Amino acid sequence: MPDLHYEHPRLAALYDLACGWSQDRDFYLSLADGWPKSILDLGCGTGLICDAYAAGGHDVTGADPSARMLEIARRKPNGCSIEWVECCSQDFRSEKRFDLI
Repeated sequence: MPDLHYEHPRLAALYDLACGWSQDRDFYLSLADGWPKSILDLGCGTGLICDAYAAGGHDVTGADPSARMLEIARRKPNGCSIEWVECCSQDFRSEKRFDLI
């Protein structure tokens, strides 16, 4: 069952303010160092880390059950180069293979 808190447009819009860039995101970003990778972010939310991965030249797929969060994610600077999938993590299916999940 999706958390309806993340479906409210105004609450989703505030997510990046409350949960912005942090040391844990620095750590996850560092996992992609080296050559370009195919990366899947399950529960990508507003796409902060997806956008950073895409800026680094990686092939990125972001999956999240919240349509509102994905609307915000699509507007990130690199949002148009990311594949966005609306689904719960356990329902995600793809023919792609990923270097980092």
